[in-house]
Amino acid sequence: MNTSIGLVTLLLAVVISSSIVSASAITGNLVIKGFPQKSPLDSGEVPVIVGRITDSAGKPVADVSITAVVGDDKASTVSNTDGSFKISLAPANSGKHYTNLIASKDGFEEVSTIIVYNVKESAFIPPDLTGVQTLVQDSLTNNPLSEYLIKQMDASRNLQEEEQKKRKEIEENKINVDEQRRLAQEKLEKDLRAFDTESTLNSARKSFEAFVVDMDGYVRGIFLDQFGFTEQKTTAGKEAKMKALESGASSKEAMKAFQKKAASSRGDVINYNTYLNAKHGFTDPTSQDSFDNEGKLPRQKDNNTSQ
Repeated sequence: MNTSIGLVTLLLAVVISSSIVSASAITGNLVIKGFPQKSPLDSGEVPVIVGRITDSAGKPVADVSITAVVGDDKASTVSNTDGSFKISLAPANSGKHYTNLIASKDGFEEVSTIIVYNVKESAFIPPDLTGVQTLVQDSLTNNPLSEYLIKQMDASRNLQEEEQKKRKEIEENKINVDEQRRLAQEKLEKDLRAFDTESTLNSARKSFEAFVVDMDGYVRGIFLDQFGFTEQKTTAGKEAKMKALESGASSKEAMKAFQKKAASSRGDVINYNTYLNAKHGFTDPTSQDSFDNEGKLPRQKDNNTSQ
């Protein structure tokens, strides 16, 4: 009896210990990003899913097992050293297809995502009637019925060829229009960035220069230097904003990047004003060093008060 109880206790300890080890083995989260290499696909074309696996910090993770599931079909691969992967699936019929992409690796929690790709309908291929037409012409020469049938087959073939030609022209025109729209959108975004970067700052400086043009020279100089300090901060903020947008950040995230880079602390302003005071002759460096980091003269303690 005591031996049975001891064995049960030992088994429970092993199970509990295994559970603890398994739970503590998870050290991070995987992030999976994938997309179809081409969409839409032609009928019968092999779908290919490409992507990249990283951890929650954005670092690539190698040797991650990746499985793509489409209906009853499955395909698997592992990520490369840079986290990239590529999976080829079985050819699919026309329509929209949903692929469940699953990534797993020891030490990480399993993650999945859905990838969507489209397959175009197969183009109609008219039957080759050349042999039939030749057979009818050879066997039914000068037969009114055969001549009528030949004309009908010729007309049908010509109609099919004309329809195929029109479909091809429509598809080519659609591709050209889409490409023109894409190029126009890229040019518009580029022009807007250039206008935002150059025109805004230039007009602000010109307006400020017009504001201080009638001031005394020494006053105008310190005002322009102060404006230049703010302008540099604003330029740095705008560059941080554009960099964030180009890397795929949202407008809100880009604005936070701008605010962080363009902001000036109290210490920054005090230090720059200290520099300007010496530069424009309002003080000398020795006198300026008497002020503390808060821009104030240190106060001597009142001995009577402290007693």
